[in-house]
Amino acid sequence: MKAKDFIISELERADGAFVSGEELAKKLSLTRQSVWKAICALKADGYDILCVPNRGYALSADCDRLSSAVLRNLTGMNAEVYGEVASTNSLARLRYAQAGECAIAAASQTDGQTKDGDNFPSPQDRGVYVSCAFDVWFAAERREEFTEACESAISDLIGRYTDGRAERQGNRIYTDGRQACGILAEGQLNLNSDIITSVVVGVGVYTASVDDELGCIECGERRNALIADICNALKDAVKPFKKC
Repeated sequence: MKAKDFIISELERADGAFVSGEELAKKLSLTRQSVWKAICALKADGYDILCVPNRGYALSADCDRLSSAVLRNLTGMNAEVYGEVASTNSLARLRYAQAGECAIAAASQTDGQTKDGDNFPSPQDRGVYVSCAFDVWFAAERREEFTEACESAISDLIGRYTDGRAERQGNRIYTDGRQACGILAEGQLNLNSDIITSVVVGVGVYTASVDDELGCIECGERRNALIADICNALKDAVKPFKKC
């Protein structure tokens, strides 16, 4: 892992507390000067990092930059983040074909899709858009059971974020009568055995007001933490559908 990736993961894990340069240097087997250079590089990348003599470094509470290193650390998945993609589901399918299970997150989508094939509005920095690709092995006749498990897991998660105000209707989750989340599950079917062998589950959650028709969860957590919670909830939901 690059020094920058390790450091930003450590600062995110510290949740606003200061981490000394000496501690970071020891963990990385680097000099404190090398740690400082990595901190400067992270700040140049857009991370808001506080630097206080005799205290060390801390990630500002206002820093909400998506980080693949943080997500890999919080989920144990092969994670990638982007400012904008056409569709996280489409990119997750591609990455899965190349390297297996993965998570793709973006700050916006230009071609996000709903279950019915309509456009899923995915404006920049108004929400989180994440897709997870998994190996599975279950009969196609269980597909409704599978989607129910995933949708229920995300609904429970959003419920915890909104103090129980979440209401699920199919693959959509509402807060105060307005849609705040959408879920889209897609699978790869083996036609010879009628077995679904891989899935991609996409989740879009609005974390800030978009318009009068769409709601949001008013999430006080950093987006990285929310995305990690989504990935981990899906990992748990998928376990019963994996090959024994």
